[in-house]
Amino acid sequence: MELLPLPGKVPLAPPGKALPVEPTVGNNWRITGVDLSKDDPRRSEIIGCINDGLLPTPINKSYNLADYDELAAEAEANRLAGKTFEMHESH
Repeated sequence: MELLPLPGKVPLAPPGKALPVEPTVGNNWRITGVDLSKDDPRRSEIIGCINDGLLPTPINKSYNLADYDELAAEAEANRLAGKTFEMHESH
């Protein structure tokens, strides 16, 4: 006896047997609006600004490459003003 699934239903295994589990990937979605590239030089620059104390350590939010221009301007303004942050210091 062969058990066939109904459309839209999960097939049932015969008593004492297990059905193989296989992932189904539709590839029908994507993440938009953020750059997740670890190789982007802007990412390294922002991390450098944090390590140099020119930007506060993001504790309760993250820095996004979409905000790169704003972050770079803030770091440059802090550098010109002589303002620095200690690690884990927020503003």
